[in-house]
Amino acid sequence: MFVGEMNLKQWIANSLLPDAAIVEVVDANLLGIEEDGDFVSRRDCLSSIMILALACCSELLEERINMQEAHTQ
Repeated sequence: MFVGEMNLKQWIANSLLPDAAIVEVVDANLLGIEEDGDFVSRRDCLSSIMILALACCSELLEERINMQEAHTQ
């Protein structure tokens, strides 16, 4: 599925760009797309979780946040 420089982290990061679609990365059941629920709130929440996850798994140690920082976000 991933070609060249593309990897799972890059795919997730690309889905968080302003014009991208997070629905291509996240299971529709988590977003509640089929329901009349609060899709925007769920999408924003999952986006925040993914941003935090990406910050926790940065390749460079200096760029990674520690657990104390992760807890406060």
